[in-house]
Amino acid sequence: MGAQVCFVTCSLIRGSFLRYFFLNLYVMLALSADLIRQAVLRFYGLDSPQYMYAYFYTDCLLTI
Repeated sequence: MGAQVCFVTCSLIRGSFLRYFFLNLYVMLALSADLIRQAVLRFYGLDSPQYMYAYFYTDCLLTI
């Protein structure tokens, strides 16, 4: 997660955010998916159906 934040931050600082817009968009979506998974994992636990749904739905959204 730290590398994702650094990537987007460096892209903004160097002014190449729009040049690599889709790569930055993917990295930001992957970061938000990681944060959602982390929140569901802490609230419901690893063996819960909620975590399974959150994992596969976010993975599907990143694939599309």
